[in-house]
Amino acid sequence: MRFRWVLFLILIIILSPVIFKPGSVDAQENVQGERFKIVEKTFIQFTWRLVSRDGRGICTVKIDHEGFPTNNETLAACVIDLEKLGPAVTPFPEGTPQPTSTPINLNQVFLETYWVFESSQEVTTTTKVKIPDMIVNIYAPGLPVSAPYIVIKAIEPYSEFHISRIAGTINNDPFECLSDQCIVPLIQDARIKFWAESSFGDQSQTITATARSYISNNFYNVRITTIDRKIEFTDSCRQIWSGTAYGESPDWVVFPESP
Repeated sequence: MRFRWVLFLILIIILSPVIFKPGSVDAQENVQGERFKIVEKTFIQFTWRLVSRDGRGICTVKIDHEGFPTNNETLAACVIDLEKLGPAVTPFPEGTPQPTSTPINLNQVFLETYWVFESSQEVTTTTKVKIPDMIVNIYAPGLPVSAPYIVIKAIEPYSEFHISRIAGTINNDPFECLSDQCIVPLIQDARIKFWAESSFGDQSQTITATARSYISNNFYNVRITTIDRKIEFTDSCRQIWSGTAYGESPDWVVFPESP
């Protein structure tokens, strides 16, 4: 039994990219926070002026495509100026219902106006795009195994980047894997701290978990008994019914500290 356990443990270490380092593996400082990238877009901007039949300028519309401005673009840029073209509404005496203004009839407006092309120019805009946070989790094998281990996986949701490293400590002994998956052998029950790093240049939050194992029928059963994501648990249903429902939260909503 001992020989088979040692052989399986050696096999895991060979196949897994996990590296146990004699020094220390530290989480980087000041790398968490909002993830975003700046996206630049360059396009040709066309400027049109809406003019009445008597040559009076009504408003100016800027668009990013060839052709005349659409009805929606015209309304967005000229709604206040177009309202002035309608008949004036005389208010009624105070205390009586007030009349409503006549809705804008764009078709009628376009019969009495025409477009004048003013200019075109190249415009560059910058947009701040939010990048989703990395997803990191720890798993125990779902079935009994010959030698105990846990698996840490990380996902970089943004397709332009990838997970460059998973690192942490197991009972204060540092380890790292230069990939998005890490198989970590267990010698005993362990307190594990781990995080993931991305080619984007940042790292995830540090997660702390406890893994325990026990022998049954000559095989090891591994369980993750606690996991701390630095997120305080709240009973959302109890919050909604606060002041209406009474009593304590049931036991099943609390993650146990140990089996």
